[in-house]
Amino acid sequence: FLLQRKNDSIVYFFFLTTLGAASWAFGIALFLIADTTALLLFAASFYYIAAALIALSALLAGYVVWRRRMPTFKMALLISVPFLVITTVMINDPSVLLHSVTLSEQNTAALNSVPYVVYGAYFIFYYVAALALLFRGYKNASRVQKPRFGYFFGAYTFAGLIGMWFSLFLPGLGNYSLIW
Repeated sequence: FLLQRKNDSIVYFFFLTTLGAASWAFGIALFLIADTTALLLFAASFYYIAAALIALSALLAGYVVWRRRMPTFKMALLISVPFLVITTVMINDPSVLLHSVTLSEQNTAALNSVPYVVYGAYFIFYYVAALALLFRGYKNASRVQKPRFGYFFGAYTFAGLIGMWFSLFLPGLGNYSLIW
């Protein structure tokens, strides 16, 4: 698909979203099978960065659907600043977000409340903005493009709601047992 539509800019951000989702799934799997606290901490940091990438790329994909063009480099960079901050923090000091990780039959993590709320606000704001832009793009689409943009909107909505419930809200409430 990526190679078939070289002139279709949404493909690149959809690919980036898919890459984020695959990385998130890999990070979750690594977290669940980890047998050292160092690996647990790495895996958790990895999947929080991957989830932040999903939100960013979804917003950029929504922009492309809505405006029917790529964002300028300056706009894309500005939109990417929170993601870059999250990535830098998680790489340099994961304890900002992750209070602790615990090896057990069901590996788990404890989160620092205020930073996690900030992280959650980033994710929710970017994802909801992405859905709003996708919906606007769908509403204004031509008859030929409408089904395609409808699929994008439906897929992002369905995946986002499930992902946020099990991997953002429940862990925020202390339930790590269903992150997979």
